[in-house]
Amino acid sequence: MSISIPDRIFTCGLLSLIFLAPMLAPSNWHWAKYFCMTLALFLVLMRPQPLRGFKVLPVLFVVIAGIATLQLSPAVVYLFGVGGSVGGVSVAPTSTKEVGVVCACLALLGSAVAEKCQAGSELPRLLLLAVLGSALFQASYGVLMVLTELNLGAGFLPKKAYLASATGTLVNRSLYGLYINLGIVVCLWLLIQEGTGKVWVLALRVSLVVLTVGLTQSHSRAAALGFLLIMVAFGGGILCRAGARGGRRLIAGIALLASIVVIDVVIVSNWVGLERLAARIENTSTSAEERFDVTRDLVKGFSLAERPLGFGLGTFESSYFSMKTDYRRGHYSRAHNDLVEGWHVFGVLSVLVAGIVVVALFRVNSIGRAMLALALVPHLILDFVVTNWLILMTFMLLYCAIDKSSIEGTNE
Repeated sequence: MSISIPDRIFTCGLLSLIFLAPMLAPSNWHWAKYFCMTLALFLVLMRPQPLRGFKVLPVLFVVIAGIATLQLSPAVVYLFGVGGSVGGVSVAPTSTKEVGVVCACLALLGSAVAEKCQAGSELPRLLLLAVLGSALFQASYGVLMVLTELNLGAGFLPKKAYLASATGTLVNRSLYGLYINLGIVVCLWLLIQEGTGKVWVLALRVSLVVLTVGLTQSHSRAAALGFLLIMVAFGGGILCRAGARGGRRLIAGIALLASIVVIDVVIVSNWVGLERLAARIENTSTSAEERFDVTRDLVKGFSLAERPLGFGLGTFESSYFSMKTDYRRGHYSRAHNDLVEGWHVFGVLSVLVAGIVVVALFRVNSIGRAMLALALVPHLILDFVVTNWLILMTFMLLYCAIDKSSIEGTNE
């Protein structure tokens, strides 16, 4: 069956976006964000068929874009008397508009990709391989910068922080670690597919080693915890799947799991410096970490009665200053806790957002999607990178593709 030119443009553009986005993802590069969202809209417009409705995950972005519009509406202030100004309840309307536009673009792109990822389509396989290739580049580049001490990071420019940690071309080690974990999820998912080609399996095992080394060199505690949760889901899933089939399948499943634990986690990670990451985890203290002070400030300083609709999407940097209890504390543009920050910017509407997320998680019906969801959990509580537009886009694309893919191995 011949592929139409618009379909070819859509596929090539989407794969290019996956590779380009991590290189353009530094949070202070607004032009890069707008460029990627413009490219996403262009790809949606290039589709030969109209959109036929939204899937469950793109619906989340539609709702968030709608909330942004609500928070910018002066009518909300006049009709309900909630805290705000003539420009709406948002204390930073420009930031709220930006979040709303990004979410609208992601909703359209996600719906288009979900329709394309149907049975028999090559797109799911290509998406997974593209994310895996991008993660491998980030891991290799990050480790290379650490070994050579060149320390070129975001935008291939000299880094000012995290000089001894791998960050790839991303802005910090936590964002880098989560992106590598998404690549690990893809790699593990492809390993448990029905393919048995020896060359294919060897390539995936080598890729997994490279990703594990890159993750270890990030020294990110949240990413390390995410990797542990991924392995728990992978181990439990593969043993249940193999046990149901019995015999040789069970032995093969146990052998695969054991090889990953021994080679990737024990041997390789210790060889490349796991002790430094272990020291960071061991020295973690809630009393010494400023990020926990920020959480306490938000819990004490936010009044739902005064701000039932929150301070507005993207407004944390502007609104937190009035709640800060210790002005000697450094500048914080994010809360380092996405759950608390969500309550802060959404208000009561955070319940609606959380409800959609729960529905999406209950639709997790595979090992792949379970690993994907668990990779995000530590970052939701300990950091803020989950709400980064790069992570949102990559997670959405993988969520759409991971159950629709089936890569048949070849007996080479």
